[in-house]
Amino acid sequence: MPQVQETPRKPAPYLKYVFIALAVAGIICIVLVLTHRPNKPAGPTAAQVEQQAQTLDNGHLYAAEQTLLQNYVMSHSANVDQYPLLIQLGTLAVANSDYASAIRWYQKAETVTGKIQLADASGMALANAKLGNKTQAISYYRHAIALSDPSVPESNVTGYQDAITALGGTP
Repeated sequence: MPQVQETPRKPAPYLKYVFIALAVAGIICIVLVLTHRPNKPAGPTAAQVEQQAQTLDNGHLYAAEQTLLQNYVMSHSANVDQYPLLIQLGTLAVANSDYASAIRWYQKAETVTGKIQLADASGMALANAKLGNKTQAISYYRHAIALSDPSVPESNVTGYQDAITALGGTP
């Protein structure tokens, strides 16, 4: 019987590229697994920071409250959720007789909402009055009056009117 001689088969030339591709893919997978870091928690929301600040405020820890609020506001993009934080920073600045800072915080509060609101109007009025900016103070007190609901017992319309009169204006 004739013997059939087997000739050794050469691997197809493209197979070496397949093996290289598989090796590279394996290395990439290993690198991804080793460098994967789980997402860090997003951190507190503006509402959570507001609640923490209120706790500090209730405990008369005003410097800590101010630091908490400033750190949050400075480390996040300005947005409408920060409005109460900015108002509180303005209020703390007024309490510290830092009226120029108060005005900056109230202006930023107005900016994030896109319109003047009662809290920033009354804050701006008071801070401007304390700095002797009578015209601006009167203007902001008038905004506060326009934004107030006189049927609400907590409304301070008469207080704003009295402040305008004290500054030499007419309500």
